[in-house]
Amino acid sequence: MDAQATNPLVSVVMPLYNSEKYIEEAIGSILKQTYRNWELIIVDDVSADRSVELVRKIQDTRIKLYFNDRNRGIAYTRNRAFDHCNGKYIALMDDDDVSVPYRFEKQVAYLEAHGEIDVLGGRFQYINEEGEPFWEIEKVLYNPEYIRATLLFHNVFGNCTVMFRNSIIKEHSIRYHDNCYGMEDFRFWIECSKLANLSNLDILLAKHRMMEGNETDRIKRNEKENRRKYYAFLQRMSLEKSGFSLSDQEFSALSDAFTEGQTVCADFSSLVRLHDILYKIVEQSREKKMSNSEEIRIFCEKKMRLLEAVCKSYF
Repeated sequence: MDAQATNPLVSVVMPLYNSEKYIEEAIGSILKQTYRNWELIIVDDVSADRSVELVRKIQDTRIKLYFNDRNRGIAYTRNRAFDHCNGKYIALMDDDDVSVPYRFEKQVAYLEAHGEIDVLGGRFQYINEEGEPFWEIEKVLYNPEYIRATLLFHNVFGNCTVMFRNSIIKEHSIRYHDNCYGMEDFRFWIECSKLANLSNLDILLAKHRMMEGNETDRIKRNEKENRRKYYAFLQRMSLEKSGFSLSDQEFSALSDAFTEGQTVCADFSSLVRLHDILYKIVEQSREKKMSNSEEIRIFCEKKMRLLEAVCKSYF
């Protein structure tokens, strides 16, 4: 389809805030997509630099620019963009990231052929401020039931790669939440996983820019304790939304062991305690006849082995 397409199949959501250095490259990666039937929904969160000016210079009728009345933050801005999406599918995109040219083509083809999959991500590459790659996510999960099990404890999606069915968030009123200490995406995927099937493509779909001093970096440094507590809250929320019943002490033990980005085991007695809790989760999944009880068993057994390895290395 050309720039005059009035019925886009893909709506690209891009929050915009003070990204004059990267916004042209980000939009350029959308303009270069081999799949052409899209619209780009940009919502500016009261930028104080030349970001809006640079967007307006790009002449393409598929680009639609909206403005917040005041600085509202990433969650509100993404949600507002959702309200303007006309496409069957929504693709997430940040104002400093880069999508590879075949991203939309591959994701649309897969989702059109697999009606049972609602959310689709893929591999991504970390780049620095100059766009130089320094790390790539090479391992992704495909089995929706195993992804659902993993999201009981950890986030497994890179927002910059994800495309999902518009109907999922419309029918179930799923939205991003404020005050998540930089973990809005983790909460969003937890809520999606309770109602939808999530999967990944084993191909590179995007490049995610990591910059010292950006919002996520600032939150990690300045809100470390609040972020740790909120991560524990999300783990508990995910387990409870799936129907698991644990004591406050058991939830606390899990969150202390499985923190963001690492596994911790204080001593041998803690290891035994954690084994019991994970076994309890496996047993509850069987008793409740959960569709992914086998995947939960496999995931928890991997966690048990990891805890044992960590404990041995420490003691």
